[in-house]
Amino acid sequence: MLVDSGADISIITRSFGELFGHNVEKGKPIQFEGIGKEEITAYIHKMNLRIGKHEIEIDVAIANNDDVAYNVLGRKDIFNLFEIQFKNKDESTHFIK
Repeated sequence: MLVDSGADISIITRSFGELFGHNVEKGKPIQFEGIGKEEITAYIHKMNLRIGKHEIEIDVAIANNDDVAYNVLGRKDIFNLFEIQFKNKDESTHFIK
């Protein structure tokens, strides 16, 4: 997933959500604008996420289709738990609890 400090919530494609066993339409529906101001229909689900040795439960928007450009890790439930360091020189991202 791409870490996106400009994204309010994490979003993944429909096929990625189904891969993890989610029935997409059973989530809470949401409409929002994505890259290029295109409107996206998605459904909010709770998912467990492992970052290093830490496992947390986060809200994830699962898109209604696979037209989302990237699976994105957004701010909600993540940025308040970790200090995130982007190191361009090393081409690395570090999550510090």
